[in-house]
Amino acid sequence: MQNEEWDVSAVSLSPELVRLAQQKQARFEACLQAAENGNEAAITELGINYFYGINGVPEDPDAAFYWLSRTSPENAAGRCFLGACYVIGKGTKQDERTAAELFRDSAALGFPPAQYELGLCYEHGIGLERNMARAVELYALAAEQEDAQAQCALGNLYFTGNGVEQDRARAAELYTRAAEQGDVQALSCLAECYEAGCGVPCDLDRAIALYDQAAALGDGYAHEEASRLRLLRNNRRRKWNFGNPEP
Repeated sequence: MQNEEWDVSAVSLSPELVRLAQQKQARFEACLQAAENGNEAAITELGINYFYGINGVPEDPDAAFYWLSRTSPENAAGRCFLGACYVIGKGTKQDERTAAELFRDSAALGFPPAQYELGLCYEHGIGLERNMARAVELYALAAEQEDAQAQCALGNLYFTGNGVEQDRARAAELYTRAAEQGDVQALSCLAECYEAGCGVPCDLDRAIALYDQAAALGDGYAHEEASRLRLLRNNRRRKWNFGNPEP
């Protein structure tokens, strides 16, 4: 089959798509104007949009760092995302010590994502000395405010007994709370708990359902694990049926 040339002039967008695009453009222009006038919320929104490449804005590390650098020290979200720029070297030179300081400032303002990020720094010794007790404390603070990543991280510590007394029932509880918010890692961790009967009753059907949820969110590992468990479950049922033939 020969390649066909596309007639771009024949392509039309629905009125709804055009309207949404116009709304995004208008919001961006208004946000940019407000940010240039020093509006703190607009500065933060622009920085985060450029950080992720969302809300009609392309991902732009330099622009993200520029705007987030203009946030005030009292801006918890701004300080946290600026710390994220430093920890991964997004739009600036990687500097783990500065990142940890920014996470600490934001965490002190009660911002759960920063408490989680600072917990990671303490757990893994990123930009500061490793301190598991402090990591547990920070994860717990964020988890109490329903930060899913912190709940999963704290669950991992309880599952392994790292920094806390091992308690797999507590781990499964934390994984459940995070999974209910759609956290991909927590979905897979909880699935593993149900597969092995760690902290919860063994339930392959439940494990498969959780892996399927994680797979639907783009987790390739979860997709493979769901397929593996389906095969295992079906083989077990087949063997049971062979050993217990129907009358």
